[in-house]
Amino acid sequence: MTMTNNWWTAVTAAGLAAVSVSCEQGNAGILSVEGNIVPQALLVNNATVCQYVSAQAFYLEATLDLALSNKLRYTAYLRNNLVPSTQITGSGEKDLRQDTNVITITGVQVKMTRDAPVNKEKSPLDAAAVGTKKLGPALDTWTVPATGIVGPAKFAVVMFDVIPMQTKPGEPIGKEWQDRFQSLANTAKYKYLERVTLTFTMLGTTSGGNAVESGEVVYPVTLCWGCLLGIPGFSPAIEKPDDVWKSCSLMNLGASFVAPCAYGNYDQVPCGYYCALCKVGESTGAGKCDSKFCPPLGN
Repeated sequence: MTMTNNWWTAVTAAGLAAVSVSCEQGNAGILSVEGNIVPQALLVNNATVCQYVSAQAFYLEATLDLALSNKLRYTAYLRNNLVPSTQITGSGEKDLRQDTNVITITGVQVKMTRDAPVNKEKSPLDAAAVGTKKLGPALDTWTVPATGIVGPAKFAVVMFDVIPMQTKPGEPIGKEWQDRFQSLANTAKYKYLERVTLTFTMLGTTSGGNAVESGEVVYPVTLCWGCLLGIPGFSPAIEKPDDVWKSCSLMNLGASFVAPCAYGNYDQVPCGYYCALCKVGESTGAGKCDSKFCPPLGN
């Protein structure tokens, strides 16, 4: 469900887009978000490492499986389009002064808009009954922290949760979405999909004290429950929970299995791996595993 595009094609397109919006939005062309590069999990000396591979592709959209995760990671490949201030003034290294065009990233402003419904069921983001608590429409704007430094005429990578678990105490985002989707009836929960569009702007300041912000980035996200869980020998749409959890519990991951870097984001994961992790949390009282995929307690 994740779409990618060629690295250089995406860079060129993003660069042209940044130039086109800079005339309308002041300093939006100073800081360019070229795309999202998801770290790939690799097995090195029997240890899992997450790194960017050669000719890494940009991810143009995402899937967030709320059965697995309550946050969505975005790894922004940024470009500072300013030139070094020492180049402007003609000074050299001997002057040993700070370049005033270095950009420090300070945060990300996000807005969510709702796409046309994929399913006929009422969206849990409109309203939901979670236990005894009745929830109204989900929050559709938020700000998340992000940190990083981008030198003039250089690229940098800055990672942040574009959908955070919560933005501050008492203001959950992803955690509340997870509760909303979990409250759906089992007959609908595993089939329900919802597409939202996140539009965000990255904020920063130059070393010279000027505020800058990127042009708007539009990022579609598919929300689901269990759609990234791979089930061996069965269709994910199967309606017999007993058969599913038995199949998952017998799954042999093998020595070559490497867990994804962003668990519940973008890439599919075997249901046997999900249950192995989930059972650890369940034994400590962190919450029950999904009984469709994992053996019920006592099994």
